Amino acid sequence: PLIPLYNAGILLIQATMGLKQMKYNAIRSACEPLTLLVGLFIFLKTPLHQYGVILSQALSLFLVFLLGIWAFSRCFSWREVGRTWLRRGRYLAIVRYSLPMYIIEVVDALLFRIDIFFISGVLGTGSPEQMKFLGVYGFAKQIARVLTQTKNAFGPIFVPVSSESYL
Repeated sequence: PLIPLYNAGILLIQATMGLKQMKYNAIRSACEPLTLLVGLFIFLKTPLHQYGVILSQALSLFLVFLLGIWAFSRCFSWREVGRTWLRRGRYLAIVRYSLPMYIIEVVDALLFRIDIFFISGVLGTGSPEQMKFLGVYGFAKQIARVLTQTKNAFGPIFVPVSSESYL
């Protein structure tokens, strides 16, 4: 149930990146796993230790939502956002603008995982050795993806910042 709040928090934090404010995204990148880790340690020592992973994850997702509200409030006016949402024709403009990006994200997610599906389809996942192979392959691929996404995340903001710095 917290995933919509988490997504809203991420969206609010990413809106600050339009103003070249990377610090909020950096804070989120540090706070989210740290909250999860601290939550796991805390719940490990309580009677709720069986649900510790779920509760810690929920806590970190909610923290990102609160951080998103705080970061957005520091950079933008909620009153102006409300006025803009009440204007006619805004929803269609947003859909036209964002639909291609969502399609790219869906295709990207599919292409990222399609080779794992093909490998498991050809080799199967019946034996522990095959499962181990797919797990190691998937883990290595995820690490490579994080590195690629980090580069892609800084790419759009690098050009305006370096141009402004040059000027």
